[in-house]
Amino acid sequence: SDRLITLWSSEYGERIGTYLHDAAVYTMSIDDQSKYLASGDSTGCVYIWEASNGTLIHKLLMPHVPSIRSVNFNYHNDLLSIAYGGRTAKSESIIDIYKFDDLLKKEKKAKPLKSITIPNNDKISKTRWSDLGKVIIVLSESGILYKYDYNTTKLIMEKKVHNNIIMDLDISPKEELIMTAAKDGK
Repeated sequence: SDRLITLWSSEYGERIGTYLHDAAVYTMSIDDQSKYLASGDSTGCVYIWEASNGTLIHKLLMPHVPSIRSVNFNYHNDLLSIAYGGRTAKSESIIDIYKFDDLLKKEKKAKPLKSITIPNNDKISKTRWSDLGKVIIVLSESGILYKYDYNTTKLIMEKKVHNNIIMDLDISPKEELIMTAAKDGK
């Protein structure tokens, strides 16, 4: 339920800045050049920050969205995936993929390039780009790991890997291994 993001220098351990949301921060992602920070909160807002000085570039209010579950830059930093929904029985979990430059333009209402709806109204816990931006991995609160082809938005794998919410994942540098952590003791 914390509304703050704190950015630290990994080299010196010094605090670079603190960024304030209007509500609890659920997710954040920084581009690989450390230029931009994207974050999402419990009210359905996505914030785009200039990482070096904390300037809020854009606050995107997602209409009719109960919460932002995950944000991620792709490998080329030109796309941002935003996962939301699934907090109630009537709320679908959706991943919208935006051209990042469109989100930087305040005057233009950004529209997603692509959208993916998660089957069975499963609640998203985390997403991650893989295979050099060709695949989006989705973790769910029901313990299912989904893989989607970015170009076609087709589901290419669905596997029950845990019996409870999957909290986190990491991918090995060569992307041959996926590690998960969940609330089921497995």
